[in-house]
Amino acid sequence: MWEIEGEQRMKIFILVENQYVDLARSIARQHLDLGPALLKSRASQSGQAPNTHWYCYFEASTKVIDKILELQTHAIVETDISLEDALKKYNLKRIPNDR
Repeated sequence: MWEIEGEQRMKIFILVENQYVDLARSIARQHLDLGPALLKSRASQSGQAPNTHWYCYFEASTKVIDKILELQTHAIVETDISLEDALKKYNLKRIPNDR
């Protein structure tokens, strides 16, 4: 955790199964100003399509993280973990973007 302009910030990892991604995005849009990039990265056990999960990894204030923890229903939320360690913990690998 670190501080920027008096606000404590930390990295957050959010992981959602395919079936819940639209719900998670909708809740985030309604209650948080997280922008359109939420849950845009894909993952699977093999690291190849089709994906089974969506995730995002970003820096946020502790205030935003507390709100995410309060609102999440079908998401796994981790803080103080690297992206690589988080994916490994859930036996997932990144799927490269098709763009």
